[in-house]
Amino acid sequence: MIQVRRDGHATEAGTLRRLGREFARRRCVSLPGLLEPGLCRAVLDATASARFVDRKIPAGFFRRRMPGGIDSVMRPNPATGFLDTLFNDPSWLALVARLTGLGPLAGFRGHGYRMVPGRDHHRPWHNDAEHGPLLGMSLNLTPAPYQGGVFGLRNARTRRVLARIP
Repeated sequence: MIQVRRDGHATEAGTLRRLGREFARRRCVSLPGLLEPGLCRAVLDATASARFVDRKIPAGFFRRRMPGGIDSVMRPNPATGFLDTLFNDPSWLALVARLTGLGPLAGFRGHGYRMVPGRDHHRPWHNDAEHGPLLGMSLNLTPAPYQGGVFGLRNARTRRVLARIP
């Protein structure tokens, strides 16, 4: 297990090797419980009062002939600033570079968004490499385990599915 804490991060023995092999095979890993519980609660509390604005993703935005989508984007707030600081810590970036074999990593840049059932929120298949990111990260910020959607990763050229994580 890898866990991010207020005072840094903790990694169980053998975890980096095991996850590194998984990343090499699937090009992604799942890190349940990444935020220690107290830290997760603090972030959840800060996002509870956050303002979200629906954003229409136009057809063709990610790739020509791709359908559009809708998501709800979180406006900058203390939670987004805190997460930016947490995930741009040099020791975290070094750990991720070791795990993935990519790097050195310059930093993470992210945004918060939510998918609300019944509101037609969805993100179309897209290729992050077309917009420059070297590595992506999705962090579930809900009080309960996420249900209902699937993270999918596929090779853009061959379209072969590399991973599907519920």
